Amino acid sequence: MVRSYAKINLYLKVVSKRSDGYHDLKTKMCQITLHDTVSIEPSDEDVVSCSGFSLPTGTDNIAYQALKAYKNRFAVTDCYKIYIDKRIPIGAGLGGGSSNAACVLRFLNDTYHFANRDELTQIAIDLGSDVPFFLYNRCALLEGKGDTLTEIETNIDKHILLVRPEGSISTAEVYTTLKEDDYRYSNETNHLEVSAFRVDKRVKQLKNEMLDICGNALMSGSGNVVFSFIDDYELALNIKEKFEKYPWSCICRIRRENE
Repeated sequence: MVRSYAKINLYLKVVSKRSDGYHDLKTKMCQITLHDTVSIEPSDEDVVSCSGFSLPTGTDNIAYQALKAYKNRFAVTDCYKIYIDKRIPIGAGLGGGSSNAACVLRFLNDTYHFANRDELTQIAIDLGSDVPFFLYNRCALLEGKGDTLTEIETNIDKHILLVRPEGSISTAEVYTTLKEDDYRYSNETNHLEVSAFRVDKRVKQLKNEMLDICGNALMSGSGNVVFSFIDDYELALNIKEKFEKYPWSCICRIRRENE
């Protein structure tokens, strides 16, 4: 059983739209202590099950896709049962699925040792732009599609209040509705916020409320979770109570090296 950590984006800049339809980004991501737990055991067939937040359990599950991608690449015939205790909300901008996929890839490569770092990274990139980050890094600067990573240190030692409004946001929809003017001259810390607010105005309402109460607020990734840094844990608990009308909230912090 391993921990599969979530992440937040401390900033996210859209640089340009690529000819392949993707966007080049520059973003600073850090893992946080909020996590799923992933168990992987030998089985007669490949299967994924989960508890907590509901997930697809077949080919639409990215952990299942990671298992199949590694097996197909290296002709592995063994089968595995993957169980995910899901604590990270889905469609929230916290990278839970990508983190799950990275856990599966690490497990398989620790078992078989077939892939070198570059090969494993390429499998991860093909699964999703955030997956390589979760393979190796606690905090990193990501550029391009997410395939250029530079490990960095962060000295942030504050509590993080995460709040999620109703529903979820499709990353694809946020990028589809993203306009060049949303990022070309933007001074926003997260260039995807304008597009996400366009998709779901509840995210903007939540951010404004957290700004008023906490003094700082930022949407993580493509949303819909918004987070604030708070100095004191007791204060964070008190503020969290003010957001009880929302379906999910959590207090965590940046993941440390020994966690």
